[in-house]
Amino acid sequence: MTFEIQEQKEISNRAYVSDVEETMAQHIIDVYKPSDLKGKKVVQLGSGCGLAGIVMSRLGCTVILAERDELVPLLNTNVSQNDHNLTQPIYVHPLQWNGPIDHLNCRAFDYLLIVVDIYSNDSEMENVMHTLLQLSGNGSRLLLGYKRLVSHDYKPEFLQAKEKIFIDALGQNFCLRQSFTRRYDMDDGNTVFIIEILRTPFSSYLLR
Repeated sequence: MTFEIQEQKEISNRAYVSDVEETMAQHIIDVYKPSDLKGKKVVQLGSGCGLAGIVMSRLGCTVILAERDELVPLLNTNVSQNDHNLTQPIYVHPLQWNGPIDHLNCRAFDYLLIVVDIYSNDSEMENVMHTLLQLSGNGSRLLLGYKRLVSHDYKPEFLQAKEKIFIDALGQNFCLRQSFTRRYDMDDGNTVFIIEILRTPFSSYLLR
């Protein structure tokens, strides 16, 4: 599959296709069949350039791309440039992590796609987890990508602790026993992980 994706790094550090999103998009192509995804409702949160969501639409999903206001025009451009590739509609909506989400028009999506910076601060991570829970329900699947850094700027112990905090937060909110993880080693020495996690009736920690 070939997609035309425009980037605008000058307006945001999210306005380009990161190696994590590129890996997620290729993972979707490699793992899923159109028969698995036909008719599914998908939201890509913090969509960046929207590549992963566009791939999901090509495979038969109805997709919402949700991102900050300043990236909405870029997302609309990328949807238009790939219109010939799409089998189902894509809708673009603004997103504020700590704001209302009623405009996303769905209580529970079948799939939620997100690329997460696991080294962000705790309040940002809480906002992400809360939004994921609001938009998911019993049987929803979270397809999540993150990068494990190899860095000379931070001690390995710090990086390991941040990753553990992130995995623990996932375990409080989603059923890690019903998940699979794929590891992709990058040329720069970093590692990208793509995790698919099923939400169950018992994984509703933050909304209690």
